[in-house]
Amino acid sequence: MELRIVCDSSSNTYELEGTDYRCVPLTVTLNGEDYADVEDLNLDNFYAAMSLCNGPSTTSCPSPSIWLKAYEGADRVLAITLSSRLSGSYNTAQLAASEYTEQNSEAEVAVLDSRSAGEELVLLAQEAQRLATSDEGYSLSQIIERLHEYQKHTHVLFTLSDLSHLARNGRINPALAHFAHTLDIHILGTGNTEGMIEILRKCRGQKKALRAGIREIQLHHYTGKKLYISHVQNEAGAYTLEHALREVWPEADITIQPCHALCSYYANLGGLIVSYVDSKTAPKHPIDQMSLPNLPINPLHLMKDDSE
Repeated sequence: MELRIVCDSSSNTYELEGTDYRCVPLTVTLNGEDYADVEDLNLDNFYAAMSLCNGPSTTSCPSPSIWLKAYEGADRVLAITLSSRLSGSYNTAQLAASEYTEQNSEAEVAVLDSRSAGEELVLLAQEAQRLATSDEGYSLSQIIERLHEYQKHTHVLFTLSDLSHLARNGRINPALAHFAHTLDIHILGTGNTEGMIEILRKCRGQKKALRAGIREIQLHHYTGKKLYISHVQNEAGAYTLEHALREVWPEADITIQPCHALCSYYANLGGLIVSYVDSKTAPKHPIDQMSLPNLPINPLHLMKDDSE
């Protein structure tokens, strides 16, 4: 049976080749004006509004009715959402799933909390599609079970220089945002296993942040599989990172694309988000330096800050 996959717009992705795929928008509100994170949103206008915004700004999740519309006409649906620790998107997708199955007794809907953001949702969607079209005939519950295992091997990293929107909406400590702005500190962060933002390093300048990001990718035993780089008006930084990655993994499968509204709002101008799959053969946090070619420093040094 065909599987429809529905992600929210934190995925930065509106189409998936060979997949019955839908994307539902979150909304960013700047100075009282709503920007639905839809595919045809004019990003240049949005970036301009974001730069000029000095009043209140918020984000809001898709309503259950928007999720319902995305489910319509499908007998088997998988919804993948922004981390439930960061948004109500998971809850509204669940409400819509309950309503949809009440109205369509033969339908199945499962909702997966990505515990992440950005293209890590896309990696999960691609794996779900692979499982759904395999010869194994996986049920929806079996697909979810395997995706939970797959989540142990998908990762997201981000490098940010402007943390003001994260601080304004309670995602990080405002003191850290002020510190980063004052001292030109770039943050290397990730989403932890609980779906919360975790700061890994504080680096002076983008180059050091990118270098730290590559070391983190090495620590996850990345081997050149699918990797996404999304950026907020920072195409140069994205291509710089791609070039550095290809020096280590020449055949890496890398896609570069712009962040859309939701991720642009939180990553802010200049931000980069990297989503990738590890080799699935190593512990989550290995520290064996012998298994890390081209790693220029002892991995334990990652506990220190470049800002010192």
